[in-house]
Amino acid sequence: MRLSDYGSVKAPTIMSPLQEGGTYQHFETPLIVNGVLMVGYYNQAQTIKNVGNFLFWGFVADGLPQEVAAKLKPLIVDNARFVSQGKAITRAEIRRVGDPIGQWRTEELTGPGVATPFGFIDRVLIVDTGDTTPPLARHTTVFCSLQGIVTAPLLQVYRPDLNAHLLD
Repeated sequence: MRLSDYGSVKAPTIMSPLQEGGTYQHFETPLIVNGVLMVGYYNQAQTIKNVGNFLFWGFVADGLPQEVAAKLKPLIVDNARFVSQGKAITRAEIRRVGDPIGQWRTEELTGPGVATPFGFIDRVLIVDTGDTTPPLARHTTVFCSLQGIVTAPLLQVYRPDLNAHLLD
């Protein structure tokens, strides 16, 4: 795995989470995490007009989503909330813009396929089937996401590897 320095943190190297084709790093030697073969790292950021910002990052794994989730579940904080929702396995949280930066709520969640309400940010850990196109095709994704009104202070805390003004 190639790592880059981003201030005081290191993260897998990609060209740019905003640049098509620059979002993925294939590992020459896969990582094995609790029996799960991680074959790459993916990082994407985008802004959708009238909806908000979306950041997705994490690992691309071999295996079926349910199998991958079962193997990783013991490693997940608050894993009792890591549950099946449709074909995906998720642990979601939400916060309102203006809440203390570390405060996340576990009630009144929007659920999969529902846009984050204006003035809120969803944070989700999700294990799901990869996209139908390479590099995610025929793989399982183990992603974290921030979506909604993702602010610069939030990025400074939760994604210190990114420029806090990436989505301005």
